[in-house]
Amino acid sequence: MRHLAAWPALAMQCWLLLALSACGTLSSTNLEAEHIAQARAARGNTLQADVDALVRPLAESLHTPGVVVGVLGADGGARFFGFGTTRQDGGSVPDADTLFAIGSLSKGFLAGAAALLVDEGALAWGDTLPALLPPAVPMSYPARQVTLEQLATHTSGMPRQPLDELTLSLFVRYLFTGESFYGHLDRDYALNYLAKFRGDSAGEPIYSNIGYGILSDVLARRAGQTVVDLVEQRVIHPLGLRCTSYRPEQLPCFSQRAFGYAGDQPKFIHRGQPTPDWQFTELMQASAGLYSNARDLLGFAAAHFHGGTRLHAVLADNTRVRSP
Repeated sequence: MRHLAAWPALAMQCWLLLALSACGTLSSTNLEAEHIAQARAARGNTLQADVDALVRPLAESLHTPGVVVGVLGADGGARFFGFGTTRQDGGSVPDADTLFAIGSLSKGFLAGAAALLVDEGALAWGDTLPALLPPAVPMSYPARQVTLEQLATHTSGMPRQPLDELTLSLFVRYLFTGESFYGHLDRDYALNYLAKFRGDSAGEPIYSNIGYGILSDVLARRAGQTVVDLVEQRVIHPLGLRCTSYRPEQLPCFSQRAFGYAGDQPKFIHRGQPTPDWQFTELMQASAGLYSNARDLLGFAAAHFHGGTRLHAVLADNTRVRSP
């Protein structure tokens, strides 16, 4: 069973603890059940108490400098809780309007753009890569079987990223510098990979950044514009998300941004030391380069469950369980 970009399940799981170090899959957070139960009992059985019990220890123990929690109610109402600070030197408690680099939560927005093009007939979920990419692109037999839906649901069998020498060397650099290890994942790299793709795990859920990079390229070709413009013009702006963009410096909430610090990762940077903002290639920008805040992210989540426009209906369909 799967959703497009695992949205909203994956996105909401990550947003629950969107810390200054971002929602990274390289880090782990362990909160003892006994401690949570004690904290909940001490503060009372309320939503505030539950959030305090789950999240306040992260900030108080300096596990993360700051956290914002957004809770979307069944009626579409939202509540927000902030802990810690937006920056270690002269920051403030983060709140619903604090700007974060949201990383792979960007994929939910890209999946929305893909679904719009399918709804309009420009694409079909069953389209295979030979129908989606130029004839000159070399592809292995398994690559030729990959569908648009498989790219969008992480079931193409493609890995998170190919584990070649270049990727590994950039990952080692990241451990010491905190710099992105996706700087090589551009259009040429991704399309050349298709000739080597083996497809041994096709149909199985495997989170794939390179798969979403290829999806981004497909959408840009079919829409006749950059995928960044596609997502902003067709998804972000119609939903009235005023503080969500791939161009954070242009946002009205830019002055309220949170800054990143090392946590469990990168391994060779001391916890709490500043880390650089990640830069992405054009291929990966739409999949990982968005900035947003809690207010807008819960607005995006609510659009999957509330509203009567065609865009709302398309987003609602993205939550539908899809069986292999």
